[in-house]
Amino acid sequence: PDTDTGSSQSVCIVGKQWNHNPKPQHRGKDCDEEDPETQSPGHQKPPSFSHDINCFYPNLYQDVHATIRCLVDMQDFLLHDGLFDAVLFDLDNTLVDFISAKKKACAAVINQLGSGNPDELFSYFLRKRYGFEDYGNIFDYLSDIGVSGSATYLESCTLYETEKLFNIYPYKGIEEMLSGLHSKGMRLGVVTDADSDHAEKRLKKAGLFQYFDIIMTPDISGSRKPDPNSFLMALDSIRADPVLSLIHISEPTRPY
Repeated sequence: PDTDTGSSQSVCIVGKQWNHNPKPQHRGKDCDEEDPETQSPGHQKPPSFSHDINCFYPNLYQDVHATIRCLVDMQDFLLHDGLFDAVLFDLDNTLVDFISAKKKACAAVINQLGSGNPDELFSYFLRKRYGFEDYGNIFDYLSDIGVSGSATYLESCTLYETEKLFNIYPYKGIEEMLSGLHSKGMRLGVVTDADSDHAEKRLKKAGLFQYFDIIMTPDISGSRKPDPNSFLMALDSIRADPVLSLIHISEPTRPY
């Protein structure tokens, strides 16, 4: 982003505009008056660079699958007239269904223990007491249900990690979309808060690793989203102009 010129349109995020100098977006009469329940992403014309994507794709952040359909539908738009020369993606719950994989991993741990509740174990990862992937969440849950012993804890963590990776799959249409963009010479990158080891393993398991020119993670950039450093480092590494790049981030519970 060009902080010197104060550009309000330096990087466009699918789902919302990321402006250094935010200004109210004019959504248009048709968008304001149309019933969101009757709008269909597949029947809306592609938005222009200056439009708020949510105007055309309502409830984008409340429906991950709608977000994926939005991006797949926008493939031709991304390639139109060389408007963009790079696209950066989030990873978890954007390219791959990470939440489902975590829930299945939690279920496997509970099944091995023979006690507890998989939904309760999963809820421990949502407390924000530790990181979303921190094994401390498993330790706390085992302690709270009266399960002790380092051997059991280590076995649970190992099983959790194995099952989580095993159940990583891309969303429908993602590989075809990435393949299409890649074949047309579009430079592609991933910017994620997962560490580099996890990010690489998930992309390889999903069969998507080969499409990306850069995978930017906090252990490489030294920062986490929404700090712009990770995005700028990713763009710099593939020699892409921020003005001609699009960033897609879609986790429903995070504003970035």
